[in-house]
Amino acid sequence: MQPNTHKHAPHHPGNSAPSWSKETMIVLALTVLVALGTVFVSWQKFLVFRANNELSQKIETKIETIQSLAGKADASSYQKAAVAVEKADQYRVQWSKVVDKLWKLESENVRFLNFSSTPQKELSIQGIASNYEQIARFLEQLKQDPEIRVPFVSTIAEAVSEGNLPLTWKRSEAVAFQLQFSLSPSP
Repeated sequence: MQPNTHKHAPHHPGNSAPSWSKETMIVLALTVLVALGTVFVSWQKFLVFRANNELSQKIETKIETIQSLAGKADASSYQKAAVAVEKADQYRVQWSKVVDKLWKLESENVRFLNFSSTPQKELSIQGIASNYEQIARFLEQLKQDPEIRVPFVSTIAEAVSEGNLPLTWKRSEAVAFQLQFSLSPSP
């Protein structure tokens, strides 16, 4: 028998730990890292998927709420809106007619400088007249119109601005006025 020239670690019967090579350890570490990376990516995908589902559910709930509210708008709401639009249109037409009438009443002796109105169907006219008598005639014409209620001259004064006066008027007789009235209620 030849003498054993190889040196080996003595084998102990209780020591059964395998001896792994460096390459095996690297492969095992990479496998663990890949597994952990896969678990991490899967977890992130799950979180994104869950957040997306929650958001989709919230959006669906909002859509259902909007549809529900839209469904509650009954025919009477649309009818009320149609009536309001019709009244506004009648109001506009009524004012247009009144303003057209007023322009027809303007004459060489009565000139309008400004119109203003209120939502309460009141109209104010600022103007100038060649004399007091012309304002009185204009006021009488307004009183004859059934659509015009309670016309009155709220302000009257000597016309001091020559820039507004027609050349044919006597400056000493010209007067500035403000006249107010309201419209009769529409039928």
